[in-house]
Amino acid sequence: MDPAYCGLSSLSIVLNALQVKGAPVWKGPWRWWSDELLNCCSPIEEVKKNGTTFSQFACLAKCHCDVVVKRADHVTKEEFIEDLKKVCSSSDIFMVISFSRKTLQQTGDGHYSPIGAYNYEKNMALVLDVAR
Repeated sequence: MDPAYCGLSSLSIVLNALQVKGAPVWKGPWRWWSDELLNCCSPIEEVKKNGTTFSQFACLAKCHCDVVVKRADHVTKEEFIEDLKKVCSSSDIFMVISFSRKTLQQTGDGHYSPIGAYNYEKNMALVLDVAR
């Protein structure tokens, strides 16, 4: 995965988990979404060069599935945790977060990753990092 593709990779994971129709045949009867198929809002070459803004990510997601877009500065911590609980207790809704890797002392800055699980007792979320 190209580092600038974290938004595309996160969205591909969600689309595959939701089994969203429209993915091309991968092998045999299996269909599979992948990064290069997600180009409805921005050309792939632009994404590869510049990454994906939050607005572009939301646009891409809306091209393929129902989406609720929320920005951290418009949601309380309590609302975010309630959303985490809801998403992680369902098999048909998912959450992708956008965050700064710098705040975690990692290389790069803006990053997207899907949420894989939430531990109620410890109030911790499992972030599925798509960087490889």
